[in-house]
Amino acid sequence: MAVAGSNVRSEGVGAMTANRMRDFALYIAISLLVGLSIMWLASHTDRSSAGKIFKWLGLAANTLIVFGYTIKFNRVLWKRRSFWVTVFLLHFFICSRSSSCCDWSMDLGPFGGL
Repeated sequence: MAVAGSNVRSEGVGAMTANRMRDFALYIAISLLVGLSIMWLASHTDRSSAGKIFKWLGLAANTLIVFGYTIKFNRVLWKRRSFWVTVFLLHFFICSRSSSCCDWSMDLGPFGGL
């Protein structure tokens, strides 16, 4: 004799496992894409601009940390359009100021200057 709730529980566990497997596959695909992109960029970039690549990577890492924590800790504001507009404008302003005040241009071969 089967317990009525046991079948429901096993379906929920199977669904959770399927979601975890899908998420894990996405994590692997995204990390492969990022890794291959970095390898391709490194092989197609002029060696004299190697220091500039680290400046861009540092800017990207700092941007992820600053805006990631800002968005995470203000979860209650996610439904407000003004929050997202403010975050976008701040991000745009900081990135435009950091790229215009420093000589960070790189020669990326087929893509020209960045």
